Amino acid sequence: MQLDAGCWQDMAEHGLFQKAEDLLTSAADLEEKKVGQTERYATLMHALGALYDFRSNVDVTGQQQMLSLKSAKFAERAVKVLHALVAKAINDQIMGVTDGATAQDGNRLSDQLAKSLLMRGKSLCNTALDGSPSLEMTAESAFDDAERDVKDAAAIREKLRHSQLAEAVMAVGYVYYCRACRVLNSPDADSVVGQIDYMEQNYTMALEHYKRSLQMYIERVGNEHADSIRMRCNIALVYNVMSRMPCEKRMEYIVEAEEQYREVLKTQEKVFGKRHQRTQRLEIDLQNIEERKAQM
Repeated sequence: MQLDAGCWQDMAEHGLFQKAEDLLTSAADLEEKKVGQTERYATLMHALGALYDFRSNVDVTGQQQMLSLKSAKFAERAVKVLHALVAKAINDQIMGVTDGATAQDGNRLSDQLAKSLLMRGKSLCNTALDGSPSLEMTAESAFDDAERDVKDAAAIREKLRHSQLAEAVMAVGYVYYCRACRVLNSPDADSVVGQIDYMEQNYTMALEHYKRSLQMYIERVGNEHADSIRMRCNIALVYNVMSRMPCEKRMEYIVEAEEQYREVLKTQEKVFGKRHQRTQRLEIDLQNIEERKAQM
């Protein structure tokens, strides 16, 4: 069954989630039965993970955590198969039973492994953020696994000199950001106050990786590219969130957030104009910051 693994995207956009899952699952089962756990099988598992990740982003029923966990599980199956395939490709090269084409295959498999690791890491973060952790894992274990996955993905892309290394570095920062946000969003005020150092350490690590990612984007596509602007928005967001911590540095953080938002808004308006949706979103964010700063 030569089903295009990317077919889920069009069906998902039309709300045909079950149909997409049934087709992908049937194709994966047939592939495993007739050929084994191949690269195509891993691609189909990754597609199922992407389908559930998409569903978690548009869900309005309160099932985001369950959907994110399903995404992580499918991605994990893809990762397991790809790890084995990459190991075999490396062994073939060591044993000399390889050629140029096989070496290229190894790089392609490593690239796909990095993609699945990044998706699993993101889905595990969202699993921990979207509600109480499941009985299968604690929030901290989910974050630990996510951090391992995205760092492995970044290492693979760095070795491959991949053009999207910046995305993987950003993903590492996202894990730290999510760790801190889970504490900050806790309904237990005493718990939040008692973990200021923990939050500051993780937000600082998030900023470190976001700024490194931004520099990579600037070097590759320039300061005014959409990816560079997006990373500047992420950096501004972190400072904004940090200003909500009940700590002595709140004013320092909100001042920095204001400066970051003003700078990125200037670039956003220049490149995309004042009517662009993100421009308007940034204007609203900046106005909210100015109001909170005045109150503080």
